[in-house]
Amino acid sequence: MKKAIPVEELRYGMYVVELDRPWEGTPFAFQGFPLSNERQLNAPRHYCKQVYIDPERESIDVTLPMLKPGAGGTGEAFAIRGSTEHPMTETLEAELPRADTVRKETAQVLADAFRAARSGEPIDGRRVSEAVARVTDSVIRNPDAMLLVNRMREKGELVLARAGSTSR
Repeated sequence: MKKAIPVEELRYGMYVVELDRPWEGTPFAFQGFPLSNERQLNAPRHYCKQVYIDPERESIDVTLPMLKPGAGGTGEAFAIRGSTEHPMTETLEAELPRADTVRKETAQVLADAFRAARSGEPIDGRRVSEAVARVTDSVIRNPDAMLLVNRMREKGELVLARAGSTSR
């Protein structure tokens, strides 16, 4: 569950999951990051008035880099692993149906892999690898599409669960 807070109230250990503006045009390489040092704590203040945090993910130590290289004066100070940038090649509207299909297919592949593992059968590594590649390709085409598909699925399951509990 996310919670909106003004950037002035950010503190170490919080996990930022959303900005008050699109992630595009900001130096943040990942859509979600922990606040574990002074630079990370101050960076959102340069781009946002408020952010959304996930209180359940506070104090999680994640060592992924936060800023893209070359993203203004702030980004230069962060350690970055790799420098490959992937410009979005699809609009959200175009990628959303594909992302939904990829998510469903990947969920089935993973369910089959877990079922095989539980029963002692070999896991089809080729299928798993192909599923991961399809997810990666979708995220590269438009990272917001897969994120939105997953959020809609989560919200839909929550709505269905609540509807089921009230109709009994």
